[in-house]
Amino acid sequence: MQNNTKNMISSILKIFSVSTIILMIIFSLFLANSFLSDKYDPHLITIKMTAQQFMYTPNLIEVHVGDTIRLEITTLDITHGFQLEEFNILNVQIIEGEPTIIEFLANQKGEFKFFCTVFCGSGHPEHIGTLIIT
Repeated sequence: MQNNTKNMISSILKIFSVSTIILMIIFSLFLANSFLSDKYDPHLITIKMTAQQFMYTPNLIEVHVGDTIRLEITTLDITHGFQLEEFNILNVQIIEGEPTIIEFLANQKGEFKFFCTVFCGSGHPEHIGTLIIT
């Protein structure tokens, strides 16, 4: 009788252990899938930019058609603006102390100018940059 009880307890523990391992594997796969699908995009290009009187850094951006572009722009001095008309990005404010995020799909080939839309001094007309999409 004692042997049967030991065998039954041993079987229950094995089933419990195997079930726990299977659940852990399923949960890990679920978490990995969620993480990868939400965070990883092979066509997401993040570009950290700065704006200051009278320049953007970088002022030349080169990407490919189909890329999703994420600009993270901070100002180094005063409030500036950002406009890229061909992608309907109009008069975005870049405020001191806050990174400004602009995201868009590079869906057409060409060379496009972006520029500051907030008057920032005598060099304001030269506050421009170029986006090249190949």
